[in-house]
Amino acid sequence: RGRVPIIRCPRGGAAEMVAQQLEKALRDHVAARGSMFSDAHGFGGPSSRPILVIFERNFDLAAALQHAWTYAPLVHDVLGMRLNRVDITQGSSALDAAAGKKSYDLEDNDPFWTANDDAQFPKVAEEVENELAAYKKAIAEVNAQTSLGEDDGDMASNTQKLVSAVASLPELQERKKFIDKHTNIATALLGHIKNRGLDEYYALEEDLLAGKGDKVAVTALLQATGRGTPEDKLRLAIIYAMTHQGDDAMSPADAEALEGALRASGADAAALGFVQRMAKLNQSLANSAPQTGHKAGGAAGGDSESNLLDYAERLYGQSLSAVAKGVKSLLSSDRQLAIARATEALMRNEADSYECEEFAWYDAKSPQSTNGAVPHGVVGNGSTNEHAMVFVMGGGNYLEAESVRAIATKGSEGDDVMGAGGVSSLRDRPGAGGSLVWAFWKK
Repeated sequence: RGRVPIIRCPRGGAAEMVAQQLEKALRDHVAARGSMFSDAHGFGGPSSRPILVIFERNFDLAAALQHAWTYAPLVHDVLGMRLNRVDITQGSSALDAAAGKKSYDLEDNDPFWTANDDAQFPKVAEEVENELAAYKKAIAEVNAQTSLGEDDGDMASNTQKLVSAVASLPELQERKKFIDKHTNIATALLGHIKNRGLDEYYALEEDLLAGKGDKVAVTALLQATGRGTPEDKLRLAIIYAMTHQGDDAMSPADAEALEGALRASGADAAALGFVQRMAKLNQSLANSAPQTGHKAGGAAGGDSESNLLDYAERLYGQSLSAVAKGVKSLLSSDRQLAIARATEALMRNEADSYECEEFAWYDAKSPQSTNGAVPHGVVGNGSTNEHAMVFVMGGGNYLEAESVRAIATKGSEGDDVMGAGGVSSLRDRPGAGGSLVWAFWKK
């Protein structure tokens, strides 16, 4: 049985409303007999209990919009993976598509998926080729063992080798299934990357979110013919608008030019207009609200390279490794997503942390509800939270799951991050997206 979590969330929105109702439900459950929590009537400081962090989707809207460059987010966003299943259509004609449609399950029992789901795409292509080479080598060894003649040693030794070779065949067949699956998935991704220029969108969006993107590059990509779908261009434009607010806000002429470029590409600019209106509203509210003196941590980013996947003239007819060797990996950004940054701050529980001081606190085990107020003396008291769960209202995504899992790599004792739940993507119709839950703890 688990322990009663301490609920943390941003103040004043839907997340806090859910936190209030959840605290009430947990308080009633803890007071009743037969509680599912092992510490329902016991003691234990806040640091020995997990924290449940609840976010709204608009806490970091950019994470839901930006293009990805790692395997699982790409499969989810580009190929429409749903409920851990992805459909791949092979062939260009309607007849080929009907005959070549294949469905693949991507579960924890897939060793390649679990080992490479957060790897950058060129690395995935290399790993597919490495697995294929290892498989071919193993098959050659089996063939060599089964072709031994009477003059190649004593009968007992040859028999033992033959038995060993036969016994290895089922495992080799299973490996081949995984190799074929990920070869087809990687090839399908490769086609989308080439046709839509997804590497360019990823690199430019990373620059924008790291504070380095410029209007000329954005305008050029929005106006480029054959580089991205209208949805790709809309996502880029919204991220550009979101990263140019306050003192760096776009001029009316720039905003009109951005909308014009979107309409010319066939995209619906209504969503961009909504984001711009919400940004102005948030700015006016921020200017009228009292300042707390705290500010959320900034984002750091590494250098990005553009136009790194020029696959034209050399996409098909070559192995994945040939393609991977001919391109450079986009440099991984050190930028930490907002949800992961806030969760890590709450776990560290440092005195100067904005999140620790300003996020609401709800504890179903306290004698009386604090109505969201942080109890005196619990922030910056030297204790840390080693257990956490993250819940995103409105749907999380694999990009955020990766960022949350990356918290584990910072621990000196080898933290482990576990994830489970449903994810939503831009393919989902409004209201159909699930919510993503991540639970993680230190080993």
